Amino acid sequence: MDTFDIYFLGEMVPGADPAEVRSKVAGLFKIQEDAADRLFTGKPLRVKQGLDVDKASRYRAVFREAGALLQIVPHGAE
Repeated sequence: MDTFDIYFLGEMVPGADPAEVRSKVAGLFKIQEDAADRLFTGKPLRVKQGLDVDKASRYRAVFREAGALLQIVPHGAE
């Protein structure tokens, strides 16, 4: 079975309000909004690893609803 790792690079859906996206992403990570600034540096942050395709797709959908984009790569890939 293929598994996937999920990374957040601080990218947003085109046209999204950056302040709103930061607030929603902070909620997803259950952190304070001011701490969320560290997530938007462009450096890859591994959110989850070893997920099946269904769970990876659900993560992508939840982050997209918040206005943020995730990168999904095969487990163990750079």
